[in-house]
Amino acid sequence: MRDRGDVSSLGLMVCVALLSGCLGQEQTAEELDSLDEPSDARAEENAEMPSSLRRAFIAARMAEAAPEHAFVEVSENTTVLRALNAEQGLDVTITAEGLFVTTSRRESWQAVLSLAALGRGDQRREPAEARIEAQGNRVALQRGVLTEWYLNGPLGLEQGFDLSERPTGDGPLVIDVELGEGFRPELTEAGDAVVLFEGNQGRLRYSDLFALDAEGRELPTRMEVEGRTIRLVVDDAEALYPITIDPLIGVQQGKLT
Repeated sequence: MRDRGDVSSLGLMVCVALLSGCLGQEQTAEELDSLDEPSDARAEENAEMPSSLRRAFIAARMAEAAPEHAFVEVSENTTVLRALNAEQGLDVTITAEGLFVTTSRRESWQAVLSLAALGRGDQRREPAEARIEAQGNRVALQRGVLTEWYLNGPLGLEQGFDLSERPTGDGPLVIDVELGEGFRPELTEAGDAVVLFEGNQGRLRYSDLFALDAEGRELPTRMEVEGRTIRLVVDDAEALYPITIDPLIGVQQGKLT
């Protein structure tokens, strides 16, 4: 295991997307995989692009965020930030307690996601109380050695985690994200995304999990589900810190275009 200095950072990006192609239908995660089937040669090329190019594509598209993607404070008594995402049909609210996602379309549901734990094995711990900072389309929740952040852009909502210290213990690094009541996560058959269900209705998609170390090497990652928990697992045994982990939250409309 290698380290560089005392301060390291861990970033995690997830894409949560609305499953616009399946509203009003009852589908399993396996059936929802079919939404990713390319409709033309360009979509097929996107589906098969190397992960390094996919990361670059996501970064480039998210960098195209417009002023309309900015977060605004909606409460004078406490920090409550809200943003709309017209491309994905999302209405997003962030507080110190978690992320609240609904749709700006004619639907009446709300998914709640909150950071539940960080660490390794039985040594995972609850995060510290958050202090919120916002600048344009980016929100950061400062939690001591951990910074949880969100970036609102054309592809959806990018979620990240920056960690300034390597957690103690053995085994892979684990971040637990818990869903609120009324929703359950289901891992797709390919294992590369998690569909968030309200009853039998797929509402959101949590996908595009990447991790890089300080030398730009991609780290092995996977997603697991247990109850209402989405588990982000990163093998950082050989990583040179700081490391960056990235998943994405947005509306599912086939491949990234």
